Formats: sequence, structure tokens, C-alpha cells
Amino acid sequence: MIETPQSVAVESKTEWTKNCKLTLLDPNGELLFIDTAAQIRCRGNSTYEMPKKPYALKLSERIEVLGMRSHRRWCLLANAFDRTHLKNDVAFHIGKMTALKWTPCGQFVVVSLNGKEQGLYYLCEQIKVDTARLALAEIGSSDVYGEAVTGGYLLEYDKYFDGVFKFRTAVKKFPVNIKSPDEDIIKPIQAKYIVDYVNHVESLLYVEQSSFEELEKWMDMDSFADYYLVSELTFDKELNRPRSVFLYKDRGGRLSAGPIWDYDWAWCRVNKTGLALSKSLYYDRLLELPDFITLLCTRWSFLRSSLDGIGKYIEEQSFLLRGQSLHDRYLWQQISKNSNENLEYDEAVGLLIRNFSLRVKVLDAAYAEQNNSRLL
Repeated sequence: MIETPQSVAVESKTEWTKNCKLTLLDPNGELLFIDTAAQIRCRGNSTYEMPKKPYALKLSERIEVLGMRSHRRWCLLANAFDRTHLKNDVAFHIGKMTALKWTPCGQFVVVSLNGKEQGLYYLCEQIKVDTARLALAEIGSSDVYGEAVTGGYLLEYDKYFDGVFKFRTAVKKFPVNIKSPDEDIIKPIQAKYIVDYVNHVESLLYVEQSSFEELEKWMDMDSFADYYLVSELTFDKELNRPRSVFLYKDRGGRLSAGPIWDYDWAWCRVNKTGLALSKSLYYDRLLELPDFITLLCTRWSFLRSSLDGIGKYIEEQSFLLRGQSLHDRYLWQQISKNSNENLEYDEAVGLLIRNFSLRVKVLDAAYAEQNNSRLL
């Protein structure tokens, strides 16, 4: 339950509404905690335009929330484009099965704002460079020489291109926001370092047509392989735009893929004929490299056995959410625009399970161990 001072409306994506009272209760109505100095603002891009708004929360102190590690910053995802409410949760569940450095956690909550029901939300960890989240070296303003300037950096490839510090890559012209260091910390020499690093990687990929071995010196290929497999498995076409695509570089480390984020459009309009993202981001070049194909086969073999329980996981989560999801539908009438808005909840869940099964079959055909020598 969130109460703003004088019940003022929360409408801005840039200005925090301060001194809010945030109360968290368990399903039995037992008090978990109260914060009387919390802050809230809107967040998102496409979902911000929907009647059901997504929100960012800033607590007055770091605190463990519903079993998730202590932090001040949290997101309330509206899942406005997802009839099942499950796609972000399932994608994060899969992400944790990979070797990606960090994947957000989340829990489902029912929200009221100034006494008005807002429906079912997904309270999750915001992507932040922090020891409790994406654990990279944190750059200070004085870290401008030697090893210190090499990381850690968090980048968001996103067509909205709305960051304070941003650039377009030299070869592919991708729009990139520098998310970390923060705008009040980053220095021009630090921004130049990460821009030059990314542009050098693109030059190696597309200008010099470098070998897999040379690229490995600059890119963490395991992370790029796992990120690609999660994207294909979820049929996440955000990789095509690109939008909400995160890369990072730790101090002394290589350019790495992740964390994964934003899957409310996943598993929609599934292409039943095969892979669909081979031209996305840097994968058009990487998939020309036989060694990268071999790596994908190895990583898929590692991930594959963990996926057999996903269908059951979706069923169990949907059983827990069904009542609140139906009530959310009543509150907001039409909550999605991704081809499942006219489905009943159980039908949408069934479609999600079928689409997931289909994607597993597609990746089995492409990357099963016996196809190790097959180039796509």
C-alpha cells in the first residue's frame, strides 16, 4: 500500500514524489514493514503510455524485501502487455539457470495507491551496479587512470536513446545509454574509454573480420552465447530493435552480455519455422564463426536439462496468480496489445506453455549436441 502526501497523483517519470508511506503486508495481512519516507515515480516507455502505470520505488534505507537482497531501489512492473503476468518472471527464472553474471529477482504483489486498487504487479530488483545486484567495480570520479578507468560500466542499447550520457556506435550506429557510472559521477575520460572500447569491438567484428580467438580477448563469449539462447528461447524481439538490451564491462574485464530485462512481449507471434534473432545486435557476425556455433551447442547442452520443469513452473505460478489476474483484468479491462488480449487467462497461460515448448524444439533442432558440426 502506497500513500503519497495529500494523496498527490504520481505522474512523472523524472520527478520523485517524496515522503510517501509504503506498507507491505503478507498474504495473511501480517505487517512486514512500513517506510514513512519512501519515494515513488513512474517508469517505463511503452508501458508508461498505458492506463496501468509501472513505478520505480526508492526506500529510505536498504532493506531485504520478500526474500530479495537488501537494497533501496525497486521496480513495480505493471506487465500491462502480458495477459499471463508471468513472462518476466519465467524469463528471469530461466536466466538464473544460465551462467550470466546476475539476473533480477521478483515477487508478485497486489498494489493500492492512495487507497485505490492498482491490481497485480511484479515487485523486482532494478538493474543497478551494486554488490547486492550486478556486482561490478564501482567507478568513482577520480578513477581516470590505469586499471581504475577500465570498469565497471553498464550500458543499455535502447532505441529510446534517452540517457544523459549516450552515444551511437561507430559501425552499427546502435543507440547506447551509459547507465553506470551515474551522471553525477562519470567524467569525460571515463565516457571516452567505454565508447572507444565498444567501437573497437565493433571494428574487430565488422571491419577487421577478426577471428573468434581475437574477439575473445575483448568479448566474454560465454555471456553472449547464453544471452542469445535466452533471447531465442523467449522469442524476445526486443533484441532486434534493440531495446532494453544491457551489456557491461567490469574493471579489467571484457565486454559482456546481460543482465536480461523486459520480457512482457516475449513468446508472442512465435515464428514456427526456426530461429529469428540471428541478425540482431552483434549476432549476425558472431553466427558466422564456427567456434561460436560450437559454443552455442555446448551452452545449450548445459541449459537444456534444466528446462524440462518450466512448463510445470508456469502452471504452478498461474494457479497462484489466477484470482488476482482475473481481478486485474476487471480493474483495467484490456491489458495487452500483443495478440493475447482477447484470450481468457487460462487460454493465455496455455499458449505461453505451448510457445515455450515450441521454442525448446526450435533450439533443440539448431543446437543439440549431435548438430555440433552444423553451421546455421
